[in-house]
Amino acid sequence: AITDTAIYTVTPNANSCPGLPITVKVAVKPKALFSSNYNDTVICSNESIPSIILNSSTTGANFTWSFLSGANILPVSGNGNNATVTSQSFNNTSSSASNVVYTFNSFYQNCPGETKIRTITVNPRPGITNTPLYQSVCSGGNTNNINLTATVNGTNFTWIAQSLNGVSGFQTSGTNVIPIQNLTYSGQDTGLVTYNI
Repeated sequence: AITDTAIYTVTPNANSCPGLPITVKVAVKPKALFSSNYNDTVICSNESIPSIILNSSTTGANFTWSFLSGANILPVSGNGNNATVTSQSFNNTSSSASNVVYTFNSFYQNCPGETKIRTITVNPRPGITNTPLYQSVCSGGNTNNINLTATVNGTNFTWIAQSLNGVSGFQTSGTNVIPIQNLTYSGQDTGLVTYNI
């Protein structure tokens, strides 16, 4: 970085009589500009963001950074003063999206430079709220319809079903609702159909 100098020549004057001129020099330091490898993004809860690298064309520039999390996001805050922001994961403990805001500041010889802000939206991971997820029927009988629900509004579901001991009549896969099914079992013990949602 180059520090330039502004030179002022000041001549005093009283009663039309000029005095001796003096020279005043003002050093003008450059404003540190920088770029980063990271933009606004959306992640899932407990997902990590990559390391953020700050680069400045102003040789000798320094950086500070901090983040502040919105409601129900952990960790709540953090800060540092280097050009590499280490990878960080964020946990959203709620059922709705919340933001983490990073602020990056640059400096050159104690002069403030450019500031950049990046926003990370952290979406929650849904959990199934149907309880209990268990039914018992007689062979040849129908199951009940299951409307799957979750902790996060708008959640979609996929499911697969299997039986390891010979139950028949079940649908092997589907989305969202598990429909009514007529199940048959000819064994002597209790048959079982398992749904992985």
